[in-house]
Amino acid sequence: MQTLAPYLSSLPNYDGQEPPDTYYVKLRNINKLVRPMAVAGFNAVARTNNMKNKMVGRFHPVPAQNPYNGNNTINNEAEFLNWLQGKYQEVMIGINRATLKALMSESFHPTDTPESYEKRIKPFVQGMVFADVLPYLYDHIPINMQLRIRITNPADLNAFFTELRNIWLEAGGHVNIPIQPSYQASPQGVTSAEIEKLNSKIASLETQLAESIQVHFKLAQRLQLPKNVVNSNNASIFDSYINQELEKRLGVIEINLAKLTKLVREDIKSAQYQCSEFSDYNNGELEKRLERIKAHLAKFDRNNTRGTKTP
Repeated sequence: MQTLAPYLSSLPNYDGQEPPDTYYVKLRNINKLVRPMAVAGFNAVARTNNMKNKMVGRFHPVPAQNPYNGNNTINNEAEFLNWLQGKYQEVMIGINRATLKALMSESFHPTDTPESYEKRIKPFVQGMVFADVLPYLYDHIPINMQLRIRITNPADLNAFFTELRNIWLEAGGHVNIPIQPSYQASPQGVTSAEIEKLNSKIASLETQLAESIQVHFKLAQRLQLPKNVVNSNNASIFDSYINQELEKRLGVIEINLAKLTKLVREDIKSAQYQCSEFSDYNNGELEKRLERIKAHLAKFDRNNTRGTKTP
């Protein structure tokens, strides 16, 4: 409608560029602008149509029914959000799988420049969560450059490529030789012992990395992860898949433990009830037996008394 047109046009159309919940809130806030005016006809269907009209690309057209929620008709904002969340998950899972598969086969080649590497990698990772992508990018970079980038702790994708470019320039384009620290050397210069110590630390880190990958490799085998994961020789990929598998198995254990706990509690209650009944029964039987014994003793005493009076 005309009142909302300027606000809707200022909001970019949606093609998965941000989480669905975030974009939905923006759309809903625009719809709320008309509510105080009590505009006739601006009902749930009209508000939902406003949202549908902002979908483009992989999210267009919006179907009449929601396949992610029992084919309910998408005629209100809540149902639209449910559809958008399901569609986003379907689209992004496919994209992320393809992206991660491509990233696994990439690296910063000796013939690369920061610009050629960025041009090749950026289309894969643009729009993905930086924290999810960063471990894969680190694995592409030679260890001596990787350590320097890690120290700077880049905040986003652009900062990562900026640091890579700076370090590459410091090394004069040689990616496989140790990079000297950026601080000023003493007047006497850096001694060979100090250089040897630095190289020794780098070698130690490389050894630790190799050992860590070996441990991850064995664990991935024991968890029977997919072959492409086991053979990836990539610590970040190992971490991601191993954590997912362990979380999944932990969930199964927790569910089974809850079921077992419930069964044990039911068995305890049943046993307590049966024990109570049995105890009540036994107590009643004991009382009856005691009464019979007392009767026999009394009879025996009477017989005894008669016997003593006989000459």
